Amino acid sequence: IGGARYGISEHGTIVNSGLISANYSGGGTGGYAIALSGQGRVINLAGGTISGSYGGLLQRAGSSETVSNAGLIAGGGQNAVYVTPGAQLRLIVNAGAEFVGKVDGGNAIGSTIRSTLELASTASAGTLASLGSQFTHFANITVDSGATWTLTADSIGAGYTIVDSGTLTNTGSIGSVVTLEGSGSLTNAATGTISTGSTVAVYSTSASVGMVQNAGLIATGLGGGWTVGTALAHLAFWDGRDVVLQGRGRSATPDEFVDLAYAFPEVVAAIRAAADALDIVADVKLSTP
Repeated sequence: IGGARYGISEHGTIVNSGLISANYSGGGTGGYAIALSGQGRVINLAGGTISGSYGGLLQRAGSSETVSNAGLIAGGGQNAVYVTPGAQLRLIVNAGAEFVGKVDGGNAIGSTIRSTLELASTASAGTLASLGSQFTHFANITVDSGATWTLTADSIGAGYTIVDSGTLTNTGSIGSVVTLEGSGSLTNAATGTISTGSTVAVYSTSASVGMVQNAGLIATGLGGGWTVGTALAHLAFWDGRDVVLQGRGRSATPDEFVDLAYAFPEVVAAIRAAADALDIVADVKLSTP
C-alpha cells in the first residue's frame, strides 16, 4: 500500500505483513506511512515494513493507540514513530523488531498522560538499544511474563515506572526504581547502574520473585544501595515487608562486601538471617549509622 501524503490515514485495526509506504516532500506532517487518530491498533508482523519519506508512524493528538512491531518501522527523515503530545501510545516490541529513526512516545516524563513501551514475550530473547536516546518519552516500561530482554546503551533518569515480570538484563544506566512482579528476575551487568533518589532501587511485589544478580552498582538516595564486585553476584533488596538475599558463588576476596549503610534495623536483621541460611556471611558487611 502506498500513498503520497500518507500511506494510510485511519483509525481502526491495521495488520501488515507487506509494505506500507508514503513519499511526500511537501512539508508539514506529510510523509508518514501511517497516520492514526481516535482509537485503534497497528500490528506489523515479522517481514512487514512501514516506511515513510519523513516518518514511519504518526499518532495524532487526543488518540489512544496500540502498535505492535515484529518487523521494520522506518522514517526516512527523522522519526520511526512520533506521538503528538497529549496522545497515548502502547508500543509492543517483539524480539527482532527494527526501528530506523527516533521512537518518540510524545509526553514528557512526569506528565499525567503516559505512553508505554512493552517488551513482549517471544520465542527468542530480545535486545533493546538506546533507551533514553532513540526511544524517548515512554514513562511506563514493562517486561512481559516469559519475556527475556537486555537493555544496552540505555540511559534514563527518574520518573519512570519500570515493571519486570520476565527476565531483564541491564547494561546501562537506570535512574528509576525497578519493580519485580511475579517470577520476574533482574541481572545488573558489570557496566550496569541502577541508582535512584528514593529509599529503594529494586522492589519486589511478590514472594515468588526470581533471582536478582548484581555485578555493577545498585544504589539509593539514602546510601542504602549495594556496590558489588564483579566476582560477587549476590544482592539484597527490600520489598517493604521482608528482605531477600540470594547468592551465587562466593566473593573472590574477603574484602568485597555489600554495604547497607543507613539500613533500617529490621532490614539488617533479616539480611543477617538470610545470609546465615546461604552461608555467605563472610561476604556481607552490615553497618548502621
